[in-house]
Amino acid sequence: MHKRGVGLTLVVALLWVFTGCRPRGDPLAELVELHGGAERDFAAKPEQWGKANVGEAFRAGDALRTATASDAYVRLKRGGALKLGPKSLVRFRGASGGSRRLFGVESGEAEIEAGTDALSFDTQLGQARIEPGGRIKVSAAGDHTQFEVLIGQTVLEGDGAAMRLDKGEKLSFDIGGAILEHTGVPVAEPPDAAAPQDADPADAATLGLTITASVEGAGAQVLQKGKAWRPLPAGDTEMTPESRVRVPKGTSMSVARGGERASVHGAAEVLVGTPAGALLNAVDGDVAIDADAGLVRIDVPGGSIVARRGAGAKVVVRRSRPTEVTAERGEVEVRGKNEHVVLTSGQSTVVGRAGELEVEEATPSRIDLSITAGESAVVHDPNAPTVVKILFANLCPGEGEVEFSGSARKKGARSRGTGGVPFVAGLGANRYRVRCTEESGPGDVRAQGVISIAKDSGAAQLPRKAPNNTIDADGRRYTVLYQNILPQLTVGWSSAPTGKALVLHVETEQGQARAIDTSAPSVKFPSGQFGEGTYSFWFEIPGDAAHRSPRTTLRIDFDNATPAAHIQEPPAGAPIEGAVTVAGVATEGAKVSVSGVDLPLDAQYRFRGQASARAGEASLAIRIAHPKHGVHYYLRRLGEP
Repeated sequence: MHKRGVGLTLVVALLWVFTGCRPRGDPLAELVELHGGAERDFAAKPEQWGKANVGEAFRAGDALRTATASDAYVRLKRGGALKLGPKSLVRFRGASGGSRRLFGVESGEAEIEAGTDALSFDTQLGQARIEPGGRIKVSAAGDHTQFEVLIGQTVLEGDGAAMRLDKGEKLSFDIGGAILEHTGVPVAEPPDAAAPQDADPADAATLGLTITASVEGAGAQVLQKGKAWRPLPAGDTEMTPESRVRVPKGTSMSVARGGERASVHGAAEVLVGTPAGALLNAVDGDVAIDADAGLVRIDVPGGSIVARRGAGAKVVVRRSRPTEVTAERGEVEVRGKNEHVVLTSGQSTVVGRAGELEVEEATPSRIDLSITAGESAVVHDPNAPTVVKILFANLCPGEGEVEFSGSARKKGARSRGTGGVPFVAGLGANRYRVRCTEESGPGDVRAQGVISIAKDSGAAQLPRKAPNNTIDADGRRYTVLYQNILPQLTVGWSSAPTGKALVLHVETEQGQARAIDTSAPSVKFPSGQFGEGTYSFWFEIPGDAAHRSPRTTLRIDFDNATPAAHIQEPPAGAPIEGAVTVAGVATEGAKVSVSGVDLPLDAQYRFRGQASARAGEASLAIRIAHPKHGVHYYLRRLGEP
């Protein structure tokens, strides 16, 4: 048995990982390797610990903790795996209500690896996604958490602008405080050792789940490697990966693997369980994708379709013809040879057999938020994607055109209307430009802006104390993104010679350079000593030019994706109708309004009042405007839950 060690000990405040909903009592994970000792408890008897053994299954509410100098390897039934280091504790959560959280790492260090599909999890920065075959290490101490990408890529999506971390890059942050980005140049690997973006087939098999085909009707056939075609009977059959299935007209087949679901309607031919990890490779026929319980990917001639969690799609594949894809709900990513698009409900595209894509924009059936052309804002919407209407009646007396592009589409799109035009804004930055329509066509750009969508509810408390960040003089570039309070900083030289007097040199783009004498290899600076800007610093030994730390760069900037308010009422998910109480806490200098009605702040920056959504809008929009931090909207959908 090969050792799968992790090797650090720390405290993780909280890490949630999402997976598909499972029936109560269904196993969520299995302990497959253990080096040293470990204990477990059960949901019915929490904190009553007993010995944990290899092969044991874990259900919602159960927990596993490792002993000192021990590590464990846990396989997730949904795909992917979790490695725990010494003195680590993980509790499995399962699904309750609308939650899809699989587990929480309550102490220790965790390495999380995705299987053949992307693996998403929730962090204090928003939602993160490990790409297929990727692996990250999560480590934290107290309120400080760090991510390090070991293989592949990880994308942080929920902070208003997607942030991609590649192999070897790190991101660390203080919960409720500053975000510290620490990025180094990835170490190059020999060509034969480069990590693939997709999981290796051997790894996919290790992390794989049982594939079940449920046939309704007669005449279906299956072809397995090295065998002849044979009948596939009605009912449930466990399938061998890479089995080819033919379904005649009038017969249908549902395919399930863990939380993945897709159904095939004849006449059709599909490959079940591809080596690259797709649930199906559709050769011919109609396929319906159901991603209610988890991300689902199918391959088609020229590309692939990835239905994100909660999405549904119809796919029509015909031999020698392009594949038609229609999103029925949620977000559906369509990947071609050189580009991709993300469809939302009502949108469709065509995938050519050579991998080319075409997109047809659909007019949204609802409006969540209306803004005046020229405004840029961050929209906090727990139910994103968000339908935003750009109002331009003050600019264009007649018809106008809005060009928009962003995370929900690879190519830009245009839509015309009178008075305003709605578009679907996906997570991250969505840019728009407004032109008035003239006799000769669209005129010059009259207004433009950026709408950044963050999938959060505003329930997080605003920080009330300055965060503390430690930065090492190691020659790298650091970025501290502070929220509403400038950070405290500790600048250190971890490899400094012992017992030597030192001088810390600090240079800034503006202002005077500083030289600080110190007897210790670290210097602490209180909040406010370093304002926004870029700094260079290094340590040296007086009179000894040969011994000095690398010159290190530090940038301090305001985090535009930081919460602008703590929304207390109405809570996310609560049913809203008519006038409701709107209450929360903002920051100093902010102005709060709903539907054009101001809600004044008291001495503690709290606000409370009655408000209702604008006529014709499907969401109540709480507007927070700050002279320095910009405009933020917090949405509450009407008619919820």
